[in-house]
Amino acid sequence: PGEMVGAIIGRQGTTIRRIIKETRARVDVHRKDSSRSEQALTIFGKPENCSAACRRILLVMQEEARNN
Repeated sequence: PGEMVGAIIGRQGTTIRRIIKETRARVDVHRKDSSRSEQALTIFGKPENCSAACRRILLVMQEEARNN
């Protein structure tokens, strides 16, 4: 969901940079499409790195949902 993007990116990009560094996967956040409530992410890399990045992003989203 679009409201989770801020949490995934983090203050000054710290969260997304940490995820990229720790998982060695590339994570691209696409520009918001005003006609959709969701925002796309693309994860590139070796399958195990992509899976690790996806798990980390889901953990960030769970924490954000818990806090709101």
